[in-house]
Amino acid sequence: MHARSLTPELAVRREALHHSLRGARLSVPMLWLAAAIMVWPAPGLGMAWLAGVVALLMALSGLWRLAFMQRFDRQGLDDAARITSAETQIQLNAALSGAVWALCTFILLPRLGAEQALLHVIVLTGATAMAVFYMSLIGRSFELIAWPSMLPLVMVSLRSPRDPQHLTLAALAMVFLLAM
Repeated sequence: MHARSLTPELAVRREALHHSLRGARLSVPMLWLAAAIMVWPAPGLGMAWLAGVVALLMALSGLWRLAFMQRFDRQGLDDAARITSAETQIQLNAALSGAVWALCTFILLPRLGAEQALLHVIVLTGATAMAVFYMSLIGRSFELIAWPSMLPLVMVSLRSPRDPQHLTLAALAMVFLLAM
């Protein structure tokens, strides 16, 4: 099936993919920077292993994004199989990134001081907000990154001392997640 003979649904999905893939190019260096900032304190807390795991997984995620973007640029998105393949790649990549953000939040956030924890929350919510622009049009991509990214923040905040700041953070993170 050539691009000219795509059904209206496939044509819309293809355009959404073009938008997403254009933005995904910019998301790779941002992903790597966000991951580096997030795990920067880990070695000082005796968790160099976490920094290594996150660095490896996020490097793989970014390289995977670049590889499938290049492949679809070269091959085009002119039939249903390629469109579905691109959507699947984006969704799986989003799930990987979401799982890594969840790992960081569950393991690292409870051990951080106030300033480092604030930076963690800012990076996490910023990365999630950026994902809206690139992933929200592609299947369940946004949900696959947003829920694993933000729900652990809610859970860790609720497990923390029951002070107004932690309860407020949990409530606002949940509102942020539901609003997205």
